[in-house]
Amino acid sequence: MNFDIFKQKMNEAGDAYVYYVSPISNKQKYHICTIELDNCKYITDKLSQRPAMSVPKPGTVRAFCWDLDDFKNIEISQVVSVVPLSSILR
Repeated sequence: MNFDIFKQKMNEAGDAYVYYVSPISNKQKYHICTIELDNCKYITDKLSQRPAMSVPKPGTVRAFCWDLDDFKNIEISQVVSVVPLSSILR
């Protein structure tokens, strides 16, 4: 997926299912993520405990994954789709 398209979809969704192809198993997987790291005290407190996660690697976006309760650098080129969590919970 293109970096700009991914950021646009995530900004519109807020929280979303991010489907990606695992580079290890080549299987499609997902995480429930947000890239809005400044809007939630819970996430900012966790980020302050993990200063190494403050800078994402090239070609990735740092996201907080609710299903992992941790941060993950998502490799944009492996992302297949972004589905807003609100559309699933309706």
